[in-house]
Amino acid sequence: MGWPRCDISASLLPAVALAAPLYPAPGAPVANPRDILELRGPLPPSGWPPFALTLLLLCGAAALTLAWLWLRRVRQLPDPLPEKNEDPINLLGGLAAWYGAGGAPAELLCLRVAVLLRSTLGRRTGLPAARLTTDEFLGRVRVPELLGADELALADQLLSFCDRVKFARHEPDAAEVRWMMDAAQELLGRQAEESA
Repeated sequence: MGWPRCDISASLLPAVALAAPLYPAPGAPVANPRDILELRGPLPPSGWPPFALTLLLLCGAAALTLAWLWLRRVRQLPDPLPEKNEDPINLLGGLAAWYGAGGAPAELLCLRVAVLLRSTLGRRTGLPAARLTTDEFLGRVRVPELLGADELALADQLLSFCDRVKFARHEPDAAEVRWMMDAAQELLGRQAEESA
């Protein structure tokens, strides 16, 4: 059994602090009590409050970012759903002419073709295609066989391609855009023949 441990330095610290001299060291400058400023109260501001410029710059950057995101979203918003009396093949031709004239990039064309396809297929099947994912829509169409096997395969290819452009940021080339427009023309033509 050993002696109890005692920390001498900790017990002598208050005594050493009290024994320390309260006068400045020789050669040290002596501070005048009038030169010492009171730091416990609020300091009178001589200009802008602290960090006001930083806050102003952050607010400006946030406003510019929100404006850029809003403009980007407005630019990429698909056209409204076509009316029931509008011919989807004519609308597809208008989209092709609009793209050919340089009115929009291929990504935006894919988004608008997807809206046209979904609205046309939804009107034909009676399903809310615009509110369903591609898998949900094709699964609901496949069970009661609302579309033929060829139409279903073509719709699956087209909508999956448009989803890849929309969600995976795939940038379609000219050959892919031509294929998409031809396939959409074929699908919409079959829909028009069956509804006539």
